[in-house]
Amino acid sequence: MITPMQFDRAKTTLGNFSYDALARLKPGMTLQEANADVARMLAIVQTSFPSPPGFSIKLFQDARIGPKVRPLKQDVVGDVGNVLWVLMGSIGLVLLIACANVAKFTAGSDGRTETGACASRRVGCGLGTHRGRIAAGERDSWIARQRARVSACVRGR
Repeated sequence: MITPMQFDRAKTTLGNFSYDALARLKPGMTLQEANADVARMLAIVQTSFPSPPGFSIKLFQDARIGPKVRPLKQDVVGDVGNVLWVLMGSIGLVLLIACANVAKFTAGSDGRTETGACASRRVGCGLGTHRGRIAAGERDSWIARQRARVSACVRGR
């Protein structure tokens, strides 16, 4: 529940503009009408309250203090919508680049999709693995396959 703040009229002077207010507009009232109403009240306030010590009322009149009524959503959220659209666009671009890289790693030179050792070599090269390490891995897997074939032949006889 929001309750209004009570000021001591004997201690209130002009110049303390550090208070924010929250209000609802009457149904059918526009922001321009609300700004006009607040401007009317500002003129009354300047003549109703004394100026603080060392200041004159003319100083406040020359400052041309004006109303600034705006929707609560604009004040709380601000213009974050444009920032979110830029963020979503950059995320989409990063995902597009990632998908293109994955497609490049798995596609052969003729455009056909590769599986197995060829695809793993492309992915390894794309991720920065040294060619010698990839070749050693291929050699070791080839040797393991040959041993398996030989042992299968020996067991089969």
